[in-house]
Amino acid sequence: MREAIITHPHNLARVYGPMGSAQILDAIDALCEAMVAAGIEPRVIHLDEPTSPDWRLRSERLSDFVEAFHPDQVLIVGGHDIVPFCRIRDPLPNPHDDRWLYTDSPDTWWTRQGTPGPGVGRMPGDGTGDAHFIIAQLQRATAAHGAGGIVLEASSQAFSAQLWTHNSGQVLAAAGVPQPRTVYDCPPYGLLTNTKITLPMQAAFLRRQALLYFALHGLYREPQWWGHPTHLAPWREETLVQKAAMVDHDLVAAAVPAGSVVCAAVCQAAYLFGRHADTSLALRFLREGVLCFIAPTTLVYEYVSDAAGPLDGIDRLFADVLRGLLNDLPTGQALVQAKRAHPLLGLEDEKNVHSLVLYGDPGLKMRLQEVA
Repeated sequence: MREAIITHPHNLARVYGPMGSAQILDAIDALCEAMVAAGIEPRVIHLDEPTSPDWRLRSERLSDFVEAFHPDQVLIVGGHDIVPFCRIRDPLPNPHDDRWLYTDSPDTWWTRQGTPGPGVGRMPGDGTGDAHFIIAQLQRATAAHGAGGIVLEASSQAFSAQLWTHNSGQVLAAAGVPQPRTVYDCPPYGLLTNTKITLPMQAAFLRRQALLYFALHGLYREPQWWGHPTHLAPWREETLVQKAAMVDHDLVAAAVPAGSVVCAAVCQAAYLFGRHADTSLALRFLREGVLCFIAPTTLVYEYVSDAAGPLDGIDRLFADVLRGLLNDLPTGQALVQAKRAHPLLGLEDEKNVHSLVLYGDPGLKMRLQEVA
């Protein structure tokens, strides 16, 4: 297996200073050594030309490199200020700020001939200029390669809006997630009015280094994810007023074990622009040591179902991602293969597919072990 590691040393030095940039590049070298020991052939590419806001100009060099090296995975080191996301016009503009769609994995970015691109992951910064945030991600990935992958307990937990509890259970079952698998719904857990349940109660839900799946409401400007009672219609205004918050920064800091894998069917959960680790749950998960975070940068579309039937929308996409992770695919390949297989029946599906991104090393595999 081949993995390309792409970064921009000039931009690293501009954002993190010469010392921070040098430390990041040293951590990349250490990761490459761990990859070689794990049977992966790494190749580092430095994008030192002036960064253009137009990804098409930058994609010329990337596609040349990909066609020459044929990587299975591509790891981007740095956030949008280091190696910009691809920005494409949102196919479904909406009142919640999705004028543009940011993604790392349009096939046209990585190849000229329209052939499927590699699995892509990114290790972003935290928006504060702290080089250690990226270095820590690189070091955790290095350790994981030395351990043979992301080692998780053979259990899973899902945290779902009450309205989508049935769908969430279907996602885990369709993916073949082994028992025990537990789905907690929200409400009753979380904020029913303005009174928060005690943190120890909620922290008990996240006590294992496990596969964690979230199907909750989110908006990029809200540092929390919240539920949805079944008695409220899906898009009524009360949804945004009667929040039942299930996941916030306090919970993530107190209860999410380092080394976990997080899949979040949560609108705009991976949106990072203008965010930092205290205002973005994605960055907070990474700060706490999550090795793989898969989520959308935009709003996504889920269909409420009470009957046993084929999954569709974001549910089907995440079921396929989870199935790939459980079938020993590297995280990047699990994501890109799920995208390729997803039927594009409308603009909603197109947006779901393009918006899903991976934060973490796309070459790591997930390995389950039985709980003692």
